[in-house]
Amino acid sequence: MALGSKNENVEYSKENLFEIALGLYNGVDSLGNEVEVNKKEAFEYFLDASKKGHIKSNYYLGNYYMYGYGDVNISYNDAFNYYKKSTKEVNSDAELQIGYLYGTGKGVKQSYSDALKWYTLSGKHNNSIALYNIGIYYEYGYGVKQDYLKAYDYYLKSANLNYSYAVYRLGIFNFEGYGVSKDQKLGFDLFNKAISLDKNNSNAINYLAYAYENGYGVTKDLNKAFENYKKASDLGYGIAMANLSYFYTNGYGCTKDYSKAYDYAKKSANLKCADGYYRLGYLYEMGYGLTKSYNDAFKYYMEASKLGNITSTANIGSFYLNGYGVKQDYSLAYKYSIDAGNKGNAFALANVGYLYEYGYGVEKNAYTAFYYYDKSAKGGNRYAIVKLSYFYLTGTGTTLNYKLAYDYSVRGANLGSSEAVNRIGYLYEMGYGVTKNYYTAFSYYQKAANMNYSVAQTNLALCYQYGRGTAVNMSLAKSYYLKAINNGDKRAKELYQKYF
Repeated sequence: MALGSKNENVEYSKENLFEIALGLYNGVDSLGNEVEVNKKEAFEYFLDASKKGHIKSNYYLGNYYMYGYGDVNISYNDAFNYYKKSTKEVNSDAELQIGYLYGTGKGVKQSYSDALKWYTLSGKHNNSIALYNIGIYYEYGYGVKQDYLKAYDYYLKSANLNYSYAVYRLGIFNFEGYGVSKDQKLGFDLFNKAISLDKNNSNAINYLAYAYENGYGVTKDLNKAFENYKKASDLGYGIAMANLSYFYTNGYGCTKDYSKAYDYAKKSANLKCADGYYRLGYLYEMGYGLTKSYNDAFKYYMEASKLGNITSTANIGSFYLNGYGVKQDYSLAYKYSIDAGNKGNAFALANVGYLYEYGYGVEKNAYTAFYYYDKSAKGGNRYAIVKLSYFYLTGTGTTLNYKLAYDYSVRGANLGSSEAVNRIGYLYEMGYGVTKNYYTAFSYYQKAANMNYSVAQTNLALCYQYGRGTAVNMSLAKSYYLKAINNGDKRAKELYQKYF
C-alpha cells in the first residue's frame, strides 16, 4: 500500500494501519519505496492499529514511550504496558525490553528475577541480546549466584548468533581466565572477531589496544596500542580517552604531549569516567603540563573514587596521611587506605601497615603492621617488600629470620630500592643470613651510595675509614661523610664531628 494522508472516509483494517505506520516509522513503504520518515504521524497509525487489536503495533508504541519518539513524552510505565500487550504473540524484542525495565526498575518495581525470566523467554526465541544479558547476570551475580561457567555458556550462545558484544565478553573470559583456562591469544583473536562483526565496538577495540600495550596474546606494539586507543576514543569511549591521556603523558606510541594528555583526560571525565578523573588528578599531582596542585589533584581523585576507581581511593588515603591538598588526618587516611586495601590495592595496604607500625590513627601494633606489609608485598609493592626485610632482620612483628631478611632485601633491590641495596650490604658485613664478606658488603654499600642513599654513604665512609672490604682512604671517607651529611644523615654528622 502506498503512503499518504489518512482518508477519514476509508475504513482501514488493522493490518493496513500497521503497514502505513511501519512505512512512516522506517522510511520504506510496503513496495520497498523510500518515503519520508515521520514518526509523529506513524504514532497515530500505530495507535489506531492497536485499538483495532493489532498486537505487534503495541511493541512500536512501547518504543515511543521508551525513547520519546515523535515528541511523545517518555513514560516507562506506558512503555512497559505496551510491551506487555505485544507479548500476546511471540516478540523477542518486546520480551527483551520488559527484561530491561525490570532490571533497571524503570516503570515497574525493580526485580532481577523477573528481568531474568523475561530475558530467558526472549533468549529461547533466539534473541542474541537477551542471551548476552543473561550472561551478564551470571557474570556479576544479579539475582542469581555468580557463575562464570553459565555466563560463558550464554555468551557463547549469543556469540553464535553473531552478537559482537558477546564475542567481546568471550574474549575477556579467555583473556583473563574467568571460568576457563587463561588463553590470551584466543582472547586477542576474539576481540578481533568482535570488531569484524561491529567495527564500532569500542569496548573490543579498547581491549585490543590493551593487549598490544602489554604484549598479551600478541607481540607488544605501543604504536598499534595507541592507534586502537585512538579509534575507541573517537567512538566516544571514555576509558579509551583516559588511556590516551596516559599514553600522551608518557610518550607511548606518540610524542609526549601533556596538553593532549590533559585534553583527553578532561574529555573522559566529562563522560563521568572514573579513569578520566584519575588521570586529571595524576596530572595535577605531578604538575605535568599545568601548575602542580595537590588541592586539584585531591578533588579529582575524590570524584574518581566515588565512581569506583580504587587507585584514586588509595591516593586519597595517602593525601590524608601526608597532608597533601587537605588537612592531615590519620583517621581518614586509615579509612580510605583500608577501603582500597580491602579491594586489593597494594599501595593502600602498605599505607595501612605504616599506620599500624607507627600508631597513626590506630593503635600501634607491629604484628598488624607486618600483616598488612605482607599482603602488600604479595601485590608487588616495593615499600612493603623493603619493610618486610627490616621486620625480619629485627624480629619486629614476626620471628627474626635473617634468611628472609636477605630474600626480601634482594627483591627490593631488584625493584630499585636503594635502602634494600644498602641492607644487603649490611647483611654481608654482619654475616646475617649469608656468609660474612666485607668485600661484598662494600660493593653493595657503593651501589646504594651511588643511588644517593645517605645511610649507604655513611656506611661507605666507615668502610674507607676502617679498611673494610677496601683499602683505608681517609680522604674518601671524609668525602662520603660530607655527602651523607648534605643528604640529611644525622649519624654521618655525629661521626664526622667525632673523627674530623
